[in-house]
Amino acid sequence: MLKNQCTSKFDDKEPGNDTPKQGESYANMQVLDDTSEPDQISESQDSLEVEPTLEARDEVASDQAQDGSQQANQSKNTFKHKTSHPEELIIGNKDSPKRTRSYFRQEESMVGLLPVIEPATVDEALSDDGWILAMQEELNQFQRNDVWALVPKPQKKNIIRTKWVFKNKLNEQGEVIRNKARLVAQGYSQQEDIDYTETFVPVARLESIRLLLSYAVNHGIILHQMDVKSAFLNGVIEEEVFVKQPPGFEDLKHPDHVYKLKKSLYGLKQAPRVWYDRLSNFLIKNDFKRGQVDTTLFRKTLEKDILVVQIYVDDMIFGSTNASLCKEFSKLMQDEFEMSMMGALKFFLGIQINQCKEGVYVHQTKYTKELLKKFELEDCKGMNNPMHPTCILSKEELDQR
Repeated sequence: MLKNQCTSKFDDKEPGNDTPKQGESYANMQVLDDTSEPDQISESQDSLEVEPTLEARDEVASDQAQDGSQQANQSKNTFKHKTSHPEELIIGNKDSPKRTRSYFRQEESMVGLLPVIEPATVDEALSDDGWILAMQEELNQFQRNDVWALVPKPQKKNIIRTKWVFKNKLNEQGEVIRNKARLVAQGYSQQEDIDYTETFVPVARLESIRLLLSYAVNHGIILHQMDVKSAFLNGVIEEEVFVKQPPGFEDLKHPDHVYKLKKSLYGLKQAPRVWYDRLSNFLIKNDFKRGQVDTTLFRKTLEKDILVVQIYVDDMIFGSTNASLCKEFSKLMQDEFEMSMMGALKFFLGIQINQCKEGVYVHQTKYTKELLKKFELEDCKGMNNPMHPTCILSKEELDQR
């Protein structure tokens, strides 16, 4: 009996019959669990989802990348407000894209190409294209003004040597805006009563400039500034003066020839005198009256309007109660001389001038920075400066009193 029961039990369990029975029982358990706990169905279904294919993964990745780039662009364009930097203090458009140096290449192409270092010798200047152009421009100025003529070297005559002077022109911020090469005569070799006679020339004083600024403020005049290009080359000299050919620009056919001057040259002792005579005679010829106390101040009255001109060597300050008189004067000067119109007065004799409706603000920030840089005091700590307690520095303080 026992043997038959045992064999019958083992005969019923054929290979492969255990798994489906367990699976059916497991399925029945799941059915019971599904009916009892609906929250667990979603979790089990999520865990049993089929893995996506490679194409589906690529599509999902591309969508996520696009969403990320859009979020990044939005984050760049959005302004993060801070209490110390409010949005209304931002200069320019905060949403504008970044601009590289190539963006400004068309507007300021020449500024970045200007040599910054001033050459010490002519050979150094001739090795730089920028300074060669500056030297050639100076010689072209000589030709336009008919300054000299090439002649054979005379006997028993004093021949004055010439020299190149190189200087960078700076703006108010101290940036290089132009390379200037000046050909000057070595005037120390001139002989008195032979190469020159009179050398005195009046020069405007700083007090005269301040009085002119005060007069302009009281009469509502906006001052303008003009510069005469190569002013000394316009003065006609009466003496017979000979100079050597400029170094680096000698005539290959006539290397031993010299130049006989028709007009004055920078470095000559009589150059400032003859230029002042030429300019003052021209202004007087055009109905200007010279000042009796300050001979560098000229004025012209027309009915109720007045035009004031202040001369300092080759720089001129002028202003009028009538804007049309300023335009006529600038045209008059440009027809006679080669001028450069510099617009409203901003920088003169090392003084920075800001003109506005409230008045004129005068300061020397550029000069102060140059002194600090010269003596290596730029990084020094600032100190309070004692001042008189009754000193008035602004219009508001004057109104309160």
